[in-house]
Amino acid sequence: MSKCTSCGFENDSTRVFCQNCGERLEREGGDKAPVQPHRYTDHSATPAPAKSGLLLLIGALFKDLFRLALLAAMAAALVQMIRIPDDVPPVIVARAPSASILAADIQTAVESPFPRSLDISQGAVNNFLASRVVGDEGSQTWRAKFARAYVVIHTGEMSLGIEQTIKNYPLYLQLRLEPRSSAEKATLEMVGGSIGRLPVPHFLLPYFAKPFEPVLASLAGQTRWFEKAEKFTFTPEVATVLWPANSSPETP
Repeated sequence: MSKCTSCGFENDSTRVFCQNCGERLEREGGDKAPVQPHRYTDHSATPAPAKSGLLLLIGALFKDLFRLALLAAMAAALVQMIRIPDDVPPVIVARAPSASILAADIQTAVESPFPRSLDISQGAVNNFLASRVVGDEGSQTWRAKFARAYVVIHTGEMSLGIEQTIKNYPLYLQLRLEPRSSAEKATLEMVGGSIGRLPVPHFLLPYFAKPFEPVLASLAGQTRWFEKAEKFTFTPEVATVLWPANSSPETP
């Protein structure tokens, strides 16, 4: 039992304060009963930590770098498109008589009763194109305007090119052609292309070839001569064409 020193009331030994007067009880030795502190626990939900500001900064930086790289690639492609290819032949003054002589030589070889081959220089072909393929002389607009057609002959292949102008600035389109031979005839297969110095992806070649169709259409009679060829051989600036014997000559 614990006797209250204030009012003398006998309290249970486990009590801290007097049951009668409420005074704090003293233990033996003069010490007062310890009071256990009340611990308060906050049971409210702890908010989720905010996303790191460093991660947000890195994400924004990478997005900006991607945009910058894309713009740089587009600018580089545009620069390559407007650059003049290294192998573009110079503009020549057409000589119609020389073009007529070449046409007569080719027709003679095509109609020969014996196999005939003919060496045709790059300069002769370009003179023929300058004489037979003429662009529209209409008013100049932002639309591409045909200027000339030309060929470039390398070892094992040739390129058919078109020079166009946009506001008097030249733009060059080129198709790379390689010879293919079969048991019956030889053909020229489209294997590549470029706009200026920018290569055209292979899957886009059928669409890229459309600007060349008017040029080929204007040479329809002459292209039929080469459809009868048996073999094409290309060496620098010279094309050698072989025609088989023709048993029934006819004029294209």
